[in-house]
Amino acid sequence: MIRAVLLDFDNTMVGTEQGNFTVFKEMMHDRFGHGLKPEDYDHVSGNTWKYIFNYLSYRYGNGATAQEIRDDFIERKKRYFEKNPPAVAEGLAEILNMPLKRAIVTGSCLQEVMLFEHMIDLSKFDAIVTDELTETSKPEPGPYLKALELLDVPPDEAIAVEDSRIGLKSARSAGVRAVFCREFADEDHADIADLTVDNMSFICL
Repeated sequence: MIRAVLLDFDNTMVGTEQGNFTVFKEMMHDRFGHGLKPEDYDHVSGNTWKYIFNYLSYRYGNGATAQEIRDDFIERKKRYFEKNPPAVAEGLAEILNMPLKRAIVTGSCLQEVMLFEHMIDLSKFDAIVTDELTETSKPEPGPYLKALELLDVPPDEAIAVEDSRIGLKSARSAGVRAVFCREFADEDHADIADLTVDNMSFICL
């Protein structure tokens, strides 16, 4: 029996990843005078924002802390999405009205999630697990284990909905059945998911 649904945020609940990347590139050029260099990609691709900002501070920060760089990114992100509102996932409204426990499980910080509170009723979630709450990040199981702890639900009574490979791996390593949602995904990850759907409406059937 499924008692809880655990939802990734960026590119799962809202189509934000392309905008995030646009803002990130703009910030890199404005702050550091260049984009990512070839040697940077292994430190950025597939990693969490927490790791990325620590890396940028170490490599290019010139005295700026990871938090200062992240604050700049978040302010730019706020301005960008005020002008370019992202799409909200099809079927999300139905999931928010289902008689289930719900959690957001994201590698973003709470401030970034709150940028979209005017678009999504965050009061419908019993827990919001952001990168401030866990020592480890996706693809490690920590974020999903934290969500299960907060909801008081065992792994076999929950499903996770994700758009990325690291997210699917995180959910599965926590013992949670992983649903790959194609709606906003940049690549197809059906090969490592327990279930694949075109959008979240199929989960509500």
